[in-house]
Amino acid sequence: NQDMVNEATVLVKLCRYHNYVKNVGHRSFPLEAVKQLKELMKSNNNNVPSVCASPLLPLVFYPVCKGKHTAWVFHQLVKAITPISHCEMCKIPACTGCLH
Repeated sequence: NQDMVNEATVLVKLCRYHNYVKNVGHRSFPLEAVKQLKELMKSNNNNVPSVCASPLLPLVFYPVCKGKHTAWVFHQLVKAITPISHCEMCKIPACTGCLH
């Protein structure tokens, strides 16, 4: 689907220095709200409808729940604040010192 491809090109980036997670497009989300989202996703087994129905969901995410590609947006936000594991870092060609 071309719409999905176009939306996928809008990358979600973490701005650790400014305490917010920023979408390259027109939306930005507070880091604390994304942390709450991550916990909700974890406690609801990544079930997006359950997360969207939760009274604990920060208000900033209500428009996301009503929009398209909610699961993708939530996944990208959670991914943006999840540290890269040592093993994943070692997949990067410039990484040295990894023992397999």
